[in-house]
Amino acid sequence: MINFVLLTYSREQQLKNFFQLLSDSKIHREIPCRLIIADSGSRGKEFFEKIIKEINGFKIKYKYLATNANDAIENMYIVSRKHYEPSFYFHDDDKVKWGEIKKFIDKYSKIRFSYGFCFKFGTKPKPIYSFYKHKAEELKIALSYILSHDGNCPLISGVFLSSPKEFGSIYQNLIYGKYKDVDLLMYIASQSKFYIHPTNYINYHENYLSDNKIRHLLSRDSLSQFFKAKGEPEFLILSGLVYWGYKERVVPLLNSYIKMIFQPKIFLLLLIKSFYRMKDLVAK
Repeated sequence: MINFVLLTYSREQQLKNFFQLLSDSKIHREIPCRLIIADSGSRGKEFFEKIIKEINGFKIKYKYLATNANDAIENMYIVSRKHYEPSFYFHDDDKVKWGEIKKFIDKYSKIRFSYGFCFKFGTKPKPIYSFYKHKAEELKIALSYILSHDGNCPLISGVFLSSPKEFGSIYQNLIYGKYKDVDLLMYIASQSKFYIHPTNYINYHENYLSDNKIRHLLSRDSLSQFFKAKGEPEFLILSGLVYWGYKERVVPLLNSYIKMIFQPKIFLLLLIKSFYRMKDLVAK
C-alpha cells in the first residue's frame, strides 16, 4: 500500500483544494493507497472530518495524526516513526499531478530505490546540470537552491521514501533553522538508491508564508557553516552567496564574489540569476 502523507498546519482553503484534486484523480481505484493527515496545528480529527464530508466523491481511506510539530521537517520525522511505508510527503498547498504520481509508482514497481523527488517546474534545473555534469548530485542540489534563475529548486515536498524509518537517523543530524530541507535533500541526493522522476509531479504554490519569503539570519548562518564544512571550492563560494540581500553579512558575500574569479561557471550562473531578477522587477 502507498501512503500519501499530508503535512498540514493552518491553511484551510488550500487543504480543501488538495482533498478535491486527490478525490477527482480516482487514484484509489488504480492502486492501493491511504492518506495520512499529519496535523501540526492541533485542529483535531473532527475539523478534517467536516472538510472531507464536503468534498465531492471522497472515497479514499485516511488516518489522522496530531503531531504538534514545530516545522514541516519535524512533522515528517514524527510520521516516519510510525513506519508508514512506502510514503510520499506533501504539503497542504501543493498542486499535485496525480497522473504523474501514478507513473512514478508504476516505475517504482520496476526499479528499487530508497529516495526520490521531482524538481519544482521541470526535469532539470538548467543551466546548473549542463555546467556540472560530472559533479556530485548534492552539489547540484545546493547550486539549484542558491543560484537557480527560475526558482526551479528541489523541494522537500513531494519527496518519496520507500523506507521512512531511515529518516530517523538523518533527522537527528540536520542543521539548525529554516534550511533543514537543503541538508536533507543533499543527503538524499548523495545516496546510491536515489532517483529523480523524469517529469515533475508537483507544482509549488508560492505564498507570503513560504520560507523563502521570510528572512532569518541565524538560519542563513547555519546554512553557510554547513556549506563551508563541505570544503570544496564551489561550496565555499556558496557559503558566502547565501547572504545575498543580508547587509549584516556583506564581508563573506564579497569574499565569495572574489573567489568566483577562479570559478567562472558559478559567476555565470549568478549573472543569469541577476538578469532574470532584474527582468522580473521591470515586468512588475
